[in-house]
Amino acid sequence: MTSPTFERRGEVRHCVSVVASLERPDGKRRLSLLRDISTSGARMMVASNKLSVGDSVRLLLYFGDTDCAASGQLLRVEHTEDAGIWKQEVAIRFDEPLRIDVDWVAEAAPDRLVS
Repeated sequence: MTSPTFERRGEVRHCVSVVASLERPDGKRRLSLLRDISTSGARMMVASNKLSVGDSVRLLLYFGDTDCAASGQLLRVEHTEDAGIWKQEVAIRFDEPLRIDVDWVAEAAPDRLVS
């Protein structure tokens, strides 16, 4: 089980490693790795270096048999060093609260998560 933390988001965030896809404003999709999630936002690593603060993006999160689509705005974009395919780390605020149980995601079976 992960240790939820409070920081800039008003919601509890859960540390996870979940595969995702991020659609940039130009419509191109990039492989992503969800690092933490709450009902109001997420932090993720992205295989792209073409994102900027304020960009509107769409996400597809893969939770084993359950997929979840979300949209939001990038609040923070940082370039990564020595992180393999991951070019940027981003923080996103969802346009609407997620419609999944984030506690379930945080406690999901290992076959639903990537380490």
